[in-house]
Amino acid sequence: MSNQCGERLSSARVGSIVLLLALVHTSALPFDEAHEQREPPAFRSGSTSHWPRVNARTRLHFDVDASLAGHSFTPSFLGTNLPLYAPTRKLQSDALPLLKPAGMRLWRWPGGSNGNYWCPTLSGQKWDACFEDAPIFKRYGAYPTSEASLHLSAFIALCKRSGCTPIVQINSGIAIKYGVAACVAYAVPMVQMFLDAGIDLKYLEFGNEMYGTWSPPYGVDGLVYGGGEYGRAFSDFRHRVKARFSGRDLQFGLVVNTDQPGFCTQNNICNWNEHILSHSSAGSEAEWLVVHRYFSDWGEQAMLDGTILQSGPQGLDHIVGTLHQWWGSRLGRPPPPVALTEYSSIFMRSQACGAAQQYISFLWQTKFIGDAVARSGSIVAMNHFAAFSRHRACVTWGAGRKRAPSDSYSIYSVGGGELGAADGTPFPLYYAFLLWNLYGGNTLHSSRTNGHTTVYVTSWTVRTCGVPSCNDEVLGTRVSGATCLDLIHAKQRQRGGRLAEVDACRQVAREHPRSCGGGLPDRP
Repeated sequence: MSNQCGERLSSARVGSIVLLLALVHTSALPFDEAHEQREPPAFRSGSTSHWPRVNARTRLHFDVDASLAGHSFTPSFLGTNLPLYAPTRKLQSDALPLLKPAGMRLWRWPGGSNGNYWCPTLSGQKWDACFEDAPIFKRYGAYPTSEASLHLSAFIALCKRSGCTPIVQINSGIAIKYGVAACVAYAVPMVQMFLDAGIDLKYLEFGNEMYGTWSPPYGVDGLVYGGGEYGRAFSDFRHRVKARFSGRDLQFGLVVNTDQPGFCTQNNICNWNEHILSHSSAGSEAEWLVVHRYFSDWGEQAMLDGTILQSGPQGLDHIVGTLHQWWGSRLGRPPPPVALTEYSSIFMRSQACGAAQQYISFLWQTKFIGDAVARSGSIVAMNHFAAFSRHRACVTWGAGRKRAPSDSYSIYSVGGGELGAADGTPFPLYYAFLLWNLYGGNTLHSSRTNGHTTVYVTSWTVRTCGVPSCNDEVLGTRVSGATCLDLIHAKQRQRGGRLAEVDACRQVAREHPRSCGGGLPDRP
């Protein structure tokens, strides 16, 4: 299949993993820059390539049409959190070797509650210096911070080494307690550190679960606030930081919840979205929305597998539907795109303890990614919690009986406890990310379900004008006094014209990864 002179779709292949469904963007959305052109991987058995087969007693028939307009899939759906409390050395030795092959390059830091417990500074002995200017945060257990923690400079080094796309949380509590100017004063040097390291920091998330009374500084020394105060602080902070980095496309995430209008829970700040939209301009200014969702309640009984697998699409429909209701009724427009910057499938206190090592977690994660991509006009990015996560007792939150079974949010074992897996061992859900990265391609053309089996037809888009394997922007990049295209043609001449363009492009990309590395990747 091909168009007039632009993109050729490789032969559609049928996959047998659980779900792949997406929606084409008609205009640029946040996190779009993570989209890249890729080629299908090939399995090799002897001298031939083959696609894995699923054996079954019953023959199933699927009708698919790969010529229909497809839906895009980007690595922004394969994100994760790198929490501050994760030991840097453990991340280097155990996490990074797993994250790269799984395409998990969208990293959120400092991850979770740390985003509002901590006020990171630049380096060395000054790690905790800003606590002197914002002393209220000394009360939350992050002070003093350990040298082994994933501090700002360590995160930047890992990000640069791995080519990550960072989402950086800003402690919005500083703005609410000490004023927006104080928050800007600590945030601007952070942004500058990324830019000085050559990292194009684009996404700033203003706070962590600010709608909850559990997030500081709510209730401390009698301080109370609502969505209006938060929304006005967001707008002021956004305007000031954008002015300091004029010409850069910084995009700011607004923290919202998915409570229905009029619904108020005991520990959520009532009317949070209502007051943001009615008492500030933040709802019209935010480039994207921040939503968190954990898909099993704390006190919930063990769930049936079928119930667990349905929790994902039901939860996503609730998120999308509720936010459309809020923005439509209050502002007369659709909401900004949503980034699900924290989510996980089975909560630790559930009686489904040990879920991290259960096969159902792989099925849920694979299906959930597909369910989210299917809503990619509304959901544009996701960060699983987390690349590293401490073990917790299943019977209570935080601290249970000494011999209580343990579970973890992590994508791999961080050792010890009763999980019984060596450090660095991937849990089943990790393979969902790995398979999506390998076989998600660029485009889904169709999906069909027959009984309990679902197949997905995907394709990998390759440019045909010029060199098939490189896009025009890469081809024109100058390196060593020539363009990448010149180097590719030189490779072919060295081989008397016998070297295929696609192979020449791969060789040049390997030799000049920074300049010409945007071409077709090698097959795994």
